[in-house]
Amino acid sequence: MCLAWLVGFVYVFHDYLNIVAEILRFGDREFYKDWWNCRNLGEFWRTWNMPVHNFFVRHVSQPLLRQGYSRHAINTIIFIISAIAHEYMISIAIGGISYWILVSFAMQYGYIIWENYFMKVTKLEDSNLGNFMFWINFCILGQPILTAIYYNRFATV
Repeated sequence: MCLAWLVGFVYVFHDYLNIVAEILRFGDREFYKDWWNCRNLGEFWRTWNMPVHNFFVRHVSQPLLRQGYSRHAINTIIFIISAIAHEYMISIAIGGISYWILVSFAMQYGYIIWENYFMKVTKLEDSNLGNFMFWINFCILGQPILTAIYYNRFATV
């Protein structure tokens, strides 16, 4: 599953978007940063899809900051919006709603808060442990489990 996701990422973000950008003569081609080197899950969400990240910063984060909302409240709002959008897209693709994406996003947000606290307390913020924890979450705990849940729930034999 992880390999399929990585191939899909390369196809969409590296190949397809660069071809479209070339055809449309779009100059800014920063579609992703080096998310594979991220030190934690929060950094992954900020670096793997730059057009969406920049949209949220410009149209959600900055206006809410000007209105006096805290960073924690803004991040919570952004995660909720993103979770609903992902659930909607997956529901269309599989033809049914099961809310596992919403649960997954809630768990990831809780994990990000815990991970930031853990790394500060243990003073391991600059170590490779965060990247190792990200890859365990990414390749074992995250997408493969969700894929198995959705497959078992909606597979027609």
